[in-house]
Amino acid sequence: MPYVQNDAGRSEAGFKGKFADCSVRSICIAVGLPYREVYNRFVDMGSRERDITWLGRPSHPLRGIRQQSMHKFLNPLGWHWRSMFDSRFNRRRYLCAADLPKGRLIVIIHDHSTAVIDHVIHDNFPQVAKKRWLVKGFFYEARAARSTFSQSQRVPHECDSR
Repeated sequence: MPYVQNDAGRSEAGFKGKFADCSVRSICIAVGLPYREVYNRFVDMGSRERDITWLGRPSHPLRGIRQQSMHKFLNPLGWHWRSMFDSRFNRRRYLCAADLPKGRLIVIIHDHSTAVIDHVIHDNFPQVAKKRWLVKGFFYEARAARSTFSQSQRVPHECDSR
């Protein structure tokens, strides 16, 4: 898939250095919100999360966001979760245009989230476009989704041959 370098306005918001802020960046890119606004909302949400041992430490924009926190943030904005594990076909889905619908997506891969807009990866981490990543699932905007998730449209494609 094509790749576009995009820091989601992070440097313009005054942030420097490397942090685990991929969730904040991917939300900013896909949803179109300013980096500072999303960052502040996750700081606020994380301060109200309990530090439960089996869930790890509370969410923080620079250390990583729990997936349940992403649900709490995105659901009121009209975004929904789609798991990519299909037990009927027992087939893995990869970060590949044939496995994802068109539109604005926030794709969750192993310990990373990235924005994909019309089959183009928008991220600050170029390795995302260079490796074969197994997709856990993705958030999509409900009003933009129609019949794009029909399993009848799934056919063998170039992702299977890698």
